[in-house]
Amino acid sequence: MKNISVIAFIIITLILLLESGCAASTNDDRINAELKSLVENKWAEYAQNITDFNGGVAMRIISPGGDYFVSAGLDDDATGNIHFRAASTTKTFTAAAILLLEQGGKLHIDDRIIFNAPGTSFPYIPDSPEYSIPYKDEITIRQLLEHRAGVFDISNTAIPDTISVDYAGKIYIDYIKED
Repeated sequence: MKNISVIAFIIITLILLLESGCAASTNDDRINAELKSLVENKWAEYAQNITDFNGGVAMRIISPGGDYFVSAGLDDDATGNIHFRAASTTKTFTAAAILLLEQGGKLHIDDRIIFNAPGTSFPYIPDSPEYSIPYKDEITIRQLLEHRAGVFDISNTAIPDTISVDYAGKIYIDYIKED
């Protein structure tokens, strides 16, 4: 509940700051300073009771009123071009996008993933070795959204040797880091 109130506070503050319509350089500096102070204070409040935690927070705002980037707990060289693993935070956005696509008739969540997307000759996933998912001909989009499709955890479990991909028998994350 505490995280929700922090997020709500940040969003309300951002709306108020951005609706001011100030685009001049001095106003941009003021807004950036206020955002930086807000993020640093909220990060300090969040992290104060966490020991042995190496992390931080970054926020980039792209709006008609200006572009802003602030961070706390990160290296001083962190910029708006910072790359990070979004991990599970993308699940909500992906699910929302899929449901919007269904609402618009662009896909059907009860289709099997080997079916063609409505009105196209393109399957949801290609029939290629890179997409050699066990039992893929039985998996629906709904099952993927519900995490009930039986697809293995590629970041914590070795890929089964029965799958014909370069990373079979390896943990996928370790395979990516081999380069």
